[in-house]
Amino acid sequence: EERSNEIVVGITSDIGNFSLSPQVFYRDVSDYIQGIPATDPVVIAVSTANGDPNPLQWSNVDAKFYGADMDWGATITPNWRLDGVVSYVRGERDDINDDLYRIAPLNGSATLTYSRSNWWAGLEGVGYAKQNKVSETNAEQKSSGYALYHLYGRYEPRRDVTIRAGVRNIFDRFYKNNL
Repeated sequence: EERSNEIVVGITSDIGNFSLSPQVFYRDVSDYIQGIPATDPVVIAVSTANGDPNPLQWSNVDAKFYGADMDWGATITPNWRLDGVVSYVRGERDDINDDLYRIAPLNGSATLTYSRSNWWAGLEGVGYAKQNKVSETNAEQKSSGYALYHLYGRYEPRRDVTIRAGVRNIFDRFYKNNL
């Protein structure tokens, strides 16, 4: 059974047309459930025969997480709004000197939205920094940073009808998600 203790400090502030909600956190976890390299030779043989020479098995490890995130938004005009999120998390094992497996790198997004009474359209940018704090125990690969852009819209011709459309990765950029 996993057990954790967490401390979170945050504040929410609205100043005119601008809102800001930052927080920092620290979480100490006992018996965090983590995939670790399998040691059973039969599991390794079957996995290797099926194309994965590095199978994982569930195990409990001691770990800690810490970081910060922030939501923000600004009303530019009655029809234009800019909103975003930025997040940074570190995950480390306490039982050995290693990073936790599959932790997202520093990332953020911002959306510029134009809205009218029965429709809106938005352009979103999403960015991820390179991830070089990876689990050596799990043979996790480092990843490059990337940025993507998406277009979304919604139209409500009647109260009971909603039409939504969107295009993700509008510049068709190749990327590899760290997770």
